[in-house]
Amino acid sequence: MFYVILDSNILINNWFLDQPNFSKLVELAHFAPLSIILPETVIDEIKTRYNEGFTRHRERVESALKDMQHYLRDELGIGARIQYTGLQSVDVTAEYGNFLLHKIKHLKNFLILPYPKIRSKDIITRALMQRTPFRASKSGQTGFRDYIIWTSIMDLLRASEMGTFIYITANKEDYYDKELGALDADIQQDLAGINMTNKEFYIFDSLHGFYDQYEDILIRFVGETIQKENYPALLEAAE
Repeated sequence: MFYVILDSNILINNWFLDQPNFSKLVELAHFAPLSIILPETVIDEIKTRYNEGFTRHRERVESALKDMQHYLRDELGIGARIQYTGLQSVDVTAEYGNFLLHKIKHLKNFLILPYPKIRSKDIITRALMQRTPFRASKSGQTGFRDYIIWTSIMDLLRASEMGTFIYITANKEDYYDKELGALDADIQQDLAGINMTNKEFYIFDSLHGFYDQYEDILIRFVGETIQKENYPALLEAAE
């Protein structure tokens, strides 16, 4: 079984989860032993980023409309046509949050990882020791967020008996030792404290990287359900 865990940086700007690269993953989850997993932390961050983006663009629209009024008068007969209803960010963000939860809950083989139970002391100790994902070069907020996600992943590994676990994040380098080309010592130490018998864990920096590595295996799993001659078209659509 494949468990594909997605970071928010893989989905941000794909607000409606309909871009081809993600749609391919959803399609594979229908026909292959593959679960798509989103930590609850990631869902909350996506909603926050959506709100930030919407608010930023709404304010730009409002500012532009005010500027346009300098060029419009009722005497021209078009002034009344330029109007803005004034959407409120809080209303739109609430609607988007409802949409997002409804969307993911109706996808096949989709799982939401709940927030982990972490002692404040453990967080502070790890941060002070600058253990991954807390780094001197990273802000405390970013390190805290990444640690919440990483702890959720470790909880999933502990609760699972077997499987291939894939974490896809654009920040892959934060978890790797560049010189060794392997998971860094802190991550390896965390995994050593978990029973990893019959389990594998890998990190990719993109969905494309995951597809490149496991395409042949996934095609075999899909088998007769998706004919092989149709699968390349699915791959091409995602590029």
